[in-house]
Amino acid sequence: MSNGFVLKDAQFTVNTAVGGQTSQTSDVDLSDHVMSVTLNMNPDTPDNTTMGNVNHTRISGLKDLSVDVQFVQDFDSGQVDATLYSLVGGAEFVISVMGNKTDGIGVTNPMFRGGVVIGTYQPLQGAVGDLSTTTITFQAATSWFRYTAAASNGDLT
Repeated sequence: MSNGFVLKDAQFTVNTAVGGQTSQTSDVDLSDHVMSVTLNMNPDTPDNTTMGNVNHTRISGLKDLSVDVQFVQDFDSGQVDATLYSLVGGAEFVISVMGNKTDGIGVTNPMFRGGVVIGTYQPLQGAVGDLSTTTITFQAATSWFRYTAAASNGDLT
């Protein structure tokens, strides 16, 4: 029985081929710049309470997924800003997030992959003497998948 794991080697990749490209061959690995990553799954729960109920009742609705990533900012070619700046306000692209990039995709190390658009991007953030970081919100634009093996997946959306 697992007692959890320490998040210390997460993988975060960006597929720069816009338009929903799903092949991992053009992924840019920005993992070495990630300080924190949060996968947010926020399903709507519309209220369907009717007369006679003594409590509110709800049903599952549409899912709203987003990923918040804090990066150490880097303006060098092929790094954070060079990879993401041109994608702000543009077409959808694909990202992948995995808890441990060293281990393979599996039941205990699923990979989450899907189409996104950039919701917010702050190329510069910090005060005098601070490490230059940037926090980016990637908002789901298409279906997301939870891969637990190389050839299988489970739909998240």
